[in-house]
Amino acid sequence: MAAAYGNAIPAWGDSGSVLLNLVATTRRVQHGGGENGDSISAESSYVAPRPSRYGMSYFEFLMVLIGLVGAIAVSEILVFWGHAIRNWGSVRGPGLLGAACSLMLFNVIGHVTGIWAYRDVEFGYYQTFVVVLPVVVLALGITILVPGSDREKITDFEAHYFSVAPAAFGCIALFGLLALLADQLPGVQEVPPWWYMLATAGLFVTLALVRNRAVHIVVWIALFGMTALSAAVMG
Repeated sequence: MAAAYGNAIPAWGDSGSVLLNLVATTRRVQHGGGENGDSISAESSYVAPRPSRYGMSYFEFLMVLIGLVGAIAVSEILVFWGHAIRNWGSVRGPGLLGAACSLMLFNVIGHVTGIWAYRDVEFGYYQTFVVVLPVVVLALGITILVPGSDREKITDFEAHYFSVAPAAFGCIALFGLLALLADQLPGVQEVPPWWYMLATAGLFVTLALVRNRAVHIVVWIALFGMTALSAAVMG
């Protein structure tokens, strides 16, 4: 991976230069000689390609990938809000679902921009999986929460909210635990404290298991308060 290349390998320029360099190296190996005519083996001649100074590092590639997954989740929320606003007069009980979508929008943006905290991590397969998986699970939870292609038929938002709450908030609670696991990687900086992540995951577990409307209202107030406090402390 890109992080393993170090600074010892010079930049090769654009992709055309990489291809020409690789072809030239292959021809020298096939003819049994190096640049000065000395004997050279295929194993010793291989140099791993790396991007030019205008290219993309492996961490930047992960940021783009995570940003794309986050963008899918944001688009789901915005499509729902568009539907809700267009049909505001004919829908019932939009409060809980609206609160959930609002906080999820904030969480997606906060998580994607917070990936900068992983800039000094030495990435391997495990580190890549641990960093990418949380946003995938978060996007899945949001996709479950937000009405899908049949949204035009859904007029009782509160009934829909409670019907999908176990699966949606279960995924979002799992997202919090996976994000906490990612925060333990060596080199991670400027992340929320572990107790905050555990507390929010516990609150989402409560939303997944309890079907009482009053309890959900109290939990959402607590989640909005904790999110605002975290943003004020870390911002």
